[in-house]
Amino acid sequence: MADGLNRDFDLEASIAHKITAAVNIIPAIVMTMSEMEKRAANLNTGLDFWNKVYVWGLAVTVLAGFVTFIAQRQSIVGSRKLSDVTKSITDSQNKAFQLQLLEQREKTAKAETATAELRRFMNETRHVDEEKSKAILENRPKGRLIIRYVGKDTETEVFALQLFNLFVASGWQVSKKIKDCDPGVIVMTTLPKDAMFDPSTGKAKNALADQWGGIPEPGKTVHEVLSTSESFVGKVTWAAFVIDEPMPDEPAIVEIGRKF
Repeated sequence: MADGLNRDFDLEASIAHKITAAVNIIPAIVMTMSEMEKRAANLNTGLDFWNKVYVWGLAVTVLAGFVTFIAQRQSIVGSRKLSDVTKSITDSQNKAFQLQLLEQREKTAKAETATAELRRFMNETRHVDEEKSKAILENRPKGRLIIRYVGKDTETEVFALQLFNLFVASGWQVSKKIKDCDPGVIVMTTLPKDAMFDPSTGKAKNALADQWGGIPEPGKTVHEVLSTSESFVGKVTWAAFVIDEPMPDEPAIVEIGRKF
């Protein structure tokens, strides 16, 4: 019986010891839980910070992407505008170049035309052989001469002026005036009626049609000067005004029409 009581006592002591140990462990457990709670709170605080950092980083990334998108769009729009401006400038430059090229071609064509006209004028313009003409005029009596020529024609005016200067330099009395003339060169003079017609028959003398020797002065000298230069002047014709009695100082007339 005593042994039974001892076992019960030992059992109760063991239980009491375990209870005491358990009670002693409770503060440690409570402390440990409190520390764990603190650590959890600290961890939550850290997580909140990094979450905020992540959110701000994400916001910055989105903003940067948006700014990049806007910048790229502006760059594309600017490039298009620059391309349009460049094209417009290029088109304007091309048009200006084409206009300059066209103007240059027109100027070249006009210069070529003017050169051709001048060459033709120099090669084909009428003029007298001055050396031969002066030799004739030196040994002939001086007379009066009227030069009629077509106006507003350079070639005709130059030829008329040359003829005027030639006879004036030889001591002739010369006048010139503008008149509508037929093409070519014609010398006109007056003839007495009996020089053209045979008084016995009343018919025209044919000899005058074939022999220039029948031309009276001063028309004879004028005609000879021009005929000497026919290779430069062209065919020189003669016409006469028949009157009863010409004046002694009746002038000869030269009419100069257009050559071209």
